[in-house]
Amino acid sequence: KERIILEVVPWVDGKESRGWTRQIKQKFIDRCVGSEEFKEFSNPEEYCQCLLDKFQASYTFQEFEKLIPSEMKKNRTKYGEQCLTETSAGKDIYDAQRQKAEKLGNEKKYGEAIATLLDVIAHVKPTVHDYNSLGYYYIFSKQYLKAIKYLKEGMKLDDTDLFIQGNLAHAYLFSGDFEQAKEIYIKY
Repeated sequence: KERIILEVVPWVDGKESRGWTRQIKQKFIDRCVGSEEFKEFSNPEEYCQCLLDKFQASYTFQEFEKLIPSEMKKNRTKYGEQCLTETSAGKDIYDAQRQKAEKLGNEKKYGEAIATLLDVIAHVKPTVHDYNSLGYYYIFSKQYLKAIKYLKEGMKLDDTDLFIQGNLAHAYLFSGDFEQAKEIYIKY
């Protein structure tokens, strides 16, 4: 005399229901890795996988396909910047930027070298060498106060670096602060 009620609840795999099949994901990765702009990365697969993960988290595949080009570009830029910091791709890019700045400095194109290094410093954790090079280029472009500013920033990372100390002394000397320059020269 008992009654049994059976309720059927459909089970849905939330991840699979978003439409990103294995074939679609592989096609996305292959297209991304094959892109010319990522050829210089030491590990483009890692970067492309990061991009894919960002798009998968934000859009179902059907929504992704409906993005207009300007939306796609905006999202790709936003996610690309995030992936640069999350993967080794950013290191590759900024190492290339550092080499470019050094080449520009050797060619006495100090303004361009400064701009390149400022871009590096703005986007990644700068090194002592970045600050030293930046200070050095500022000295040669006769911007001594800026040189002092960035060399002091470099000293916060390593105050025993003799290149930083020497360039700081030069910057003080050329800016007319002979006492500070003399103190550093005598000390080192």
